[in-house]
Amino acid sequence: MLGSQTWIAVVGVPSFIIAGFIASRKRLAYQWKEELMDFESEAYPSLTDEHMRFLSGISPDSLVSEAETSANPKGVDGAFGIPLSREENIGLRVESEFLAPHEANVFLNQVRLWSEKFGCGLDPRKVNFFETQMDQVRISERGDSHTGDSKPKAGMSGCLQSSWAWLRRRKSENVVRALSEELDSSFFSQIRVISDHPESNQPVKAPWGSGDHMRFDLMPASLRNIVHRVQNACPGIGRLRHVYIEYSPKGSFYHEPTSPKHYDGHDYVIIPLRQNTAQMVMTFSPLMRSRFSSLRDVMRMTWTNRDLDCLLPHGSLLRVCGVARYEWGWSVRPGAVWFGSRLNKVPPTTPPTITSSSPGMILTFLKSLHRVVRSPSLILSAFGESYSDYQQSISRCIKGVQRQDSDAALIVLHFEGPRSKKKQRSMFMEPEIFIFGKAPTVDTFETWSDNQPTEESVRKVGVFRFMLRNYFNMLDF
Repeated sequence: MLGSQTWIAVVGVPSFIIAGFIASRKRLAYQWKEELMDFESEAYPSLTDEHMRFLSGISPDSLVSEAETSANPKGVDGAFGIPLSREENIGLRVESEFLAPHEANVFLNQVRLWSEKFGCGLDPRKVNFFETQMDQVRISERGDSHTGDSKPKAGMSGCLQSSWAWLRRRKSENVVRALSEELDSSFFSQIRVISDHPESNQPVKAPWGSGDHMRFDLMPASLRNIVHRVQNACPGIGRLRHVYIEYSPKGSFYHEPTSPKHYDGHDYVIIPLRQNTAQMVMTFSPLMRSRFSSLRDVMRMTWTNRDLDCLLPHGSLLRVCGVARYEWGWSVRPGAVWFGSRLNKVPPTTPPTITSSSPGMILTFLKSLHRVVRSPSLILSAFGESYSDYQQSISRCIKGVQRQDSDAALIVLHFEGPRSKKKQRSMFMEPEIFIFGKAPTVDTFETWSDNQPTEESVRKVGVFRFMLRNYFNMLDF
């Protein structure tokens, strides 16, 4: 009969080795956040002054208001944005010539097709809330335009002071009104989102999956081409983990400051695509800071007083890493596009005039024809009962041409990030097909990776019970 020491040697030791092997492979497979993080990696090239010209701090509202009422607005220092030094960069890098103009248009046409096949609309509750806020902005502006001084001042000096105050207020109100009147709030309900894991209340997911188990064979070839281009342009950025795309038929966006999930990787890039080749402005806001609750204040003064604006030319690429990845959220302000200050508007770029076969000439012809056939005499004499159908067909043609001239898209690709040369992944990782354990989901990854044990929690349940419970939780994850 075998003794206890023999049983321990025959059964206990192999069981301990096998269990430890499973647990170690489970941890090494998915807890890559701490193992691979390297903010000072050589994969991040050094910044130059050329890169910093695309970044700007937000001008204080006091300086902007002073410039609005000044006869020489350019003379007010700091009213048109605050330049940043390389030391103040939080982890933003713009590559201005990532895509050629014709390549950007080709990819935008592809995104339009993807949105019909893989995309879904925004949450109706979110759309209704945004449109309600925009209505409140317009109502408040109309109310302010009729508000005068509460107490009229007597005498010539009082009259001049009141007139000067009225002119200053009207000038400031005209700037604010321009920010909202140029915006058609109906664009928000037409935005379509493509994502391989739900960002919010998203009923449709892209079929290629996310994370370590992304299926590139289910991904459109043009999207794989963009991913390959990004990996070549950003050496060491690692494997793709998440794809998020917004498509707007009207070319306008509204995105509140949000930070990507830790599950999505260390780095991400933003690629703007616009049919009219206009520049876009992305705004980065610190996450742990109070924000303006009024949409009107956001359109005038952005989200917080520490926000940073990033100007993205047509066909450019923005790489976000380091502090900007984990402590700042990217956003897009609604309304007129401005950079650093609402006084520094970004002018829309219109396509160059081309031959008579261009969509612009076609659109002009259709509009002229549409005005002619609306005449009642022509309706009765030429079109009769079929006029309404003919009018609707012309309207559809006009809308189709207009949509192609103004649509835009935002492609956000999340990557694993550069691997540290001093922190190599364990050889147990190869091949990855033999990894044991259940992979964490998008929703549970945050809790699983950030739930660090404390001395009090260990003492409360006991060391042995804590280790045993943690071990089984790891296997059943």
